[in-house]
Amino acid sequence: MEDNMFRTKKLCHTATVACLVLVVICQIVNASTGVDQVQANVDVAFDTLQNTQKQEDGWADEQVSLVVQIKEKIQQRELLTKQREHLRKQVALMQGKVVESKRRVAEVGRIRLEMRGFLDETFSRLKEQIDSELLPFLTDERQRRLSRLEKLLVDDSISTAEKFRRLTEALQIEADYGRGMEVVREPVHLGLDTLVMDVLRIGKLSLFGRTPDGSRIAIFDQASGGWQPLNESYGRSLRQAIEVANKTRPVELVYLPIGRINKSNGTGVTR
Repeated sequence: MEDNMFRTKKLCHTATVACLVLVVICQIVNASTGVDQVQANVDVAFDTLQNTQKQEDGWADEQVSLVVQIKEKIQQRELLTKQREHLRKQVALMQGKVVESKRRVAEVGRIRLEMRGFLDETFSRLKEQIDSELLPFLTDERQRRLSRLEKLLVDDSISTAEKFRRLTEALQIEADYGRGMEVVREPVHLGLDTLVMDVLRIGKLSLFGRTPDGSRIAIFDQASGGWQPLNESYGRSLRQAIEVANKTRPVELVYLPIGRINKSNGTGVTR
């Protein structure tokens, strides 16, 4: 549409110039001027017309170039508008992530504080339980484990996850003590004698001792905190229980005086 309008204006302008040239020629003829003068005036008029035509052609080319540039600028503006909208969405997304990250950091801090209290409380209960037990088994090993765990819990360079893992590991070991049977050969003070015995631990309930030749058997008395002779009628059952614990005999039911659980603290036994 713009090109058609420009061509129309161009034709009008050309026609106007032509009319002016004819008017000039007519005036020159009417004035009875000389032929040479008329010819010179005509030449000047046509030169002017040609120059005007060249200028119009230059303007037309310039107009086409400007139209192309305008279209390019419009396309660039549309592209920049889309890019700006994309960047705006990205900024909004990143702002949301920053807010969420701050919330998570605050939540982690809160959980860390709660976990610290939980770990300290759990360790205290574990230590209290071990210290209150009356059966003397693996005493040094268990106390060393508690000491290492206590130092680890106050070390800020250790992550909360690692502290939790180590504490859980200690709890699992203590739980396994309560479920398992173990036989250890060690010295036992029985009255005035010190005897080497196979000491059978049944969970955290009872300790029994038996000399390798089976001539002496004993039980650890939690009330007195010492070893006491055991009635010889339990000799066969104790030997069978030791063989079961050593996995040299199939599991079977045996009768031993492990007593009953003391309801006051759940750790001792009475007979």
